[in-house]
Amino acid sequence: MNIEPEYKVGSCRTALVHGLNYMQMREKIGFDPNVTHLDDPMKVDASWGMKVDGKFCAIWSYKGSGTHSVWSAYGDHEKLAELFGPHFQEGY
Repeated sequence: MNIEPEYKVGSCRTALVHGLNYMQMREKIGFDPNVTHLDDPMKVDASWGMKVDGKFCAIWSYKGSGTHSVWSAYGDHEKLAELFGPHFQEGY
């Protein structure tokens, strides 16, 4: 699986990733949050934009949800499910 930074954010949450803390999320993705500055700082405190095998995906902590190991996700559900396994949940 090839994961590369992509410097844009998702448009809206279409899935959740749960059960991973910040360090575990960073380890899975392979780099620090890279698009937090593009999100609303009153709502988002960590945000990743990436291409997973060429498909755009985004993960972010909405209003501190990452501190509770719950992350919003956007993008190709097949690739997100492959990356996060049982931590991935379609819909919201």
